[in-house]
Amino acid sequence: MSRRTPTRHSRRAGRRALVAGGGLFVVLIGVGAALLATGQHAAAPVAPAATPTVDPRLIVRPRTVAIAGVLSNGLHLAGTFYPAYPGRNTLYLTVRRGAQGRYVAGRIALSATMPGMAMLPVRGTLAAGGQRYTGTLTLPMFGTYRVTVAIATPGAAATGAITLTLSLPGL
Repeated sequence: MSRRTPTRHSRRAGRRALVAGGGLFVVLIGVGAALLATGQHAAAPVAPAATPTVDPRLIVRPRTVAIAGVLSNGLHLAGTFYPAYPGRNTLYLTVRRGAQGRYVAGRIALSATMPGMAMLPVRGTLAAGGQRYTGTLTLPMFGTYRVTVAIATPGAAATGAITLTLSLPGL
């Protein structure tokens, strides 16, 4: 077996390739550094040309909405709920009996469903305090809810239904 020894010509070609590869490497490093420097200038914050405006009709603002209804056994329900948009809403209700308007004490249970939607009922309980009942009901989205009301008083029980509407801003 013969062993080949590198010739002078092949050694020179190898050195040239090494020098050319090193030169190419240096050029690529320079181009990369230039691109990074350019990218840093492009990433600098740019002030907007004009302040964007929002149509005020699209802003949902909390509001107090009136509630009223008649329950069985001649009980009248009246009150409000706030903020009247999806999420936790606080209800303030009074329950009175007949024309005299005597306050009725007891415990109120609520069950809200959205007609036409496949959703589980949202339940809440209102506690008596002073001459009114207070509690919360978490409603998941805008729309109209049918709320069944059941009140348990020491003398009797009464049921009925009211409608709560969480409306979108008017456009």
